[in-house]
Order: sequence, then structure tokens, then C-alpha cells
Amino acid sequence: MIEKARVEFESLFLPDTQAAQLEAEQAAFRAALIAVDRALPFNAFPPICPIEAMPSIPGSLSIGPAISIDGWIARPVSSEAPSNIQAVTVSLAPYPPPPLPKSGAFILLGYAGKCAESLVAEVMTSEVETTSEVGAAFTVHVWYRATFTLEIARGPGASIVSSWKVGPERWVKPARGKKPQNSKAPD
Repeated sequence: MIEKARVEFESLFLPDTQAAQLEAEQAAFRAALIAVDRALPFNAFPPICPIEAMPSIPGSLSIGPAISIDGWIARPVSSEAPSNIQAVTVSLAPYPPPPLPKSGAFILLGYAGKCAESLVAEVMTSEVETTSEVGAAFTVHVWYRATFTLEIARGPGASIVSSWKVGPERWVKPARGKKPQNSKAPD
């Protein structure tokens, strides 16, 4: 029997350079997990950051180093005004529900279950080809929000088929000397 799930939520996304860095980290975690446990694929989606739909998020965003939390590997996200960015609960079945931080949000890289903590230690100290140091914290001043639609089908055994769609981008960037404004595309 095939189990199907479809979920739609608002997600925060980073510009291409930082998104590529996160995808390289995601690939490194995926490869490390395959070496020790093949029960559930590490990820069936790109790096995502489920957030509440809100008109704006002022200031820059700080992206923390990768951490292990409840079997998930994630990067904490915070803003200059912590109350301005809030995570939301989403169902990503067949994965367990992602954790909710007390403030801010998480960029979800993937699920590794009981192996998550050791994978973070292993990958954070390995040589992974990215544009910057693996797992290093960084700050972004421009990002976008969009509706993210994820469809996951789980068949017999451990097979998972997924597809996703990112809706129209709503870019957020600070104007010179002002707080960020929503816009259609970056300059």
C-alpha cells in the first residue's frame, strides 16, 4: 500500500550562494547516513525553514551552525528582533514532526534519527567542498519567503518518492539605512 501526503506551508529561503552551501552540507550528511543506516532517506526535500506567514521580518538573519535535535539535523535561524520570526509545526510524514525552537526557526537539512548527533560531529569536522567552512554560522541581509508544497509517497519497504514546488518568491532586503522591505526580486 502506498501512503501519500501533501503539505503546504510558508518557508524562508536563502539566496543562491548560501542555499548551495546548505545543499552541499545536506549532501554530506546524506552520504554519511547512508554509510551507517539506510532505514529512512536523510531528506526528501531541499533545505527548508517552515515559518509563520508574516508581513515582514526586519533586520538581518543569523544562521547558526548545524545541530542535532530530536533526530533532525538543522541550523537555527534568528533575527535581530527574535519575536519577528516564528517556526510553525508541519507534518513531513513519514518523518517524525520537526522540532520547534523556543524562538526563531530552524532550517531543516534532514532526518537522521539516532545517528543525528554523531553525524553532526563527523560532518562538521570533515572536508566538504562548499564555498565556505562547513557548518560555520553566517548572516544574511537578503532572503525570500515563498509557499512550499511538498508531496511525499511512501511505498512498500523504505522507498520514498517526493516532489516539491516553491511558489512565487517574496524577497526581503533592507533599504539603505532602513529596516528590510518586501519586494518582488533583489537588485
